[in-house]
Amino acid sequence: MGVKHYATLRKMLCTAPSGREAAVTILTEALKNDSSVEMHELLLATHIQSDSEPLIYELFNKIQKSMGSEALPLWRSVILYYRTRQDSLGARRLDEIYGLACKAAWPEFGELRSDYLRYLWQERSVEEARKEYAKLAVLPPMSLALHRQMVQLESSAAACDQASLKYWRMCYDFMACYFGKTQPRVWVEYLAFERDHGEAKNISLLTQRALSTLEPQYVAAFEAERALAYVGASI
Repeated sequence: MGVKHYATLRKMLCTAPSGREAAVTILTEALKNDSSVEMHELLLATHIQSDSEPLIYELFNKIQKSMGSEALPLWRSVILYYRTRQDSLGARRLDEIYGLACKAAWPEFGELRSDYLRYLWQERSVEEARKEYAKLAVLPPMSLALHRQMVQLESSAAACDQASLKYWRMCYDFMACYFGKTQPRVWVEYLAFERDHGEAKNISLLTQRALSTLEPQYVAAFEAERALAYVGASI
């Protein structure tokens, strides 16, 4: 049978709790011949429907050891399961799973790093999110999306004191450090931050820094975007 047939069979069996055990047995056996992401999704969904945490955790460990970036949807499903638990076990598992995701070298997993920052900021504390960001910001593979996620989080902070502005500015500094040679927009965003929230006196020096850092072919684009930004157009 193909995946679609197993999906139909699983749906039929899982209409009653007594049928879920049979579904697990059938899908586990089927995985011996078809170890695709789709087949794993069927088994994982069955465990989640039964709230079988030990089996979910066991399957996740097999997945993360044997599969690559193609398993990202499975990681997302497991993360969602533990987030909905709202208990201490879920919190411990999330730290472990996000920790593994953050160490992964696959670029596709970069979005899980951003997810982890959002989770820490919203569910734990601003301090924990900032501490984790400081680690992830320098951990390859580099991701511009990670820094922009932290910019968004910092912009939502209630306090706008000098300490908070320091952390907010640090996000732009990381972007400029790692992407400033070829990404004119990061400099424009940095300038806009200083104009709207930071220190206007920094703008001139920051502009010179941008011009000296950007590769020559990107300077014109920077000047054009900067001009638009400073006449009130969308940045």
